[in-house]
Amino acid sequence: SFHDGRYDGLDIPISVGDYGLTEVEEGAWSIKHSYFSKEGKLIGEYFNVNTPVELYPYGARYVDLEIDVVKRAGEPPVIIDQEKLALAARQGIIGRELELRAIQTAERICRDATA
Repeated sequence: SFHDGRYDGLDIPISVGDYGLTEVEEGAWSIKHSYFSKEGKLIGEYFNVNTPVELYPYGARYVDLEIDVVKRAGEPPVIIDQEKLALAARQGIIGRELELRAIQTAERICRDATA
């Protein structure tokens, strides 16, 4: 469980007893973090966009592609940190094709999270 600070991207304070659930799927282009109050009420969701997840006995491996999607409970999803992705592409850290795939993934998450 969590105890202080704010939820990344959601800008909501963390309360004592809050907890999170992280969903990781092999080959997925995103990782979903769901945050709940101690009573089990959904606070919000944070989707990390990344290269396809590789699972190993010791954990998961992927490259964070900077762009993310956040969704507060009861609100529409929002894409954040797109400028960080654009900067990585401009600096040659990632290629244009990967940048476009990351944007498409974030847009798909928004569509799916709205439905």
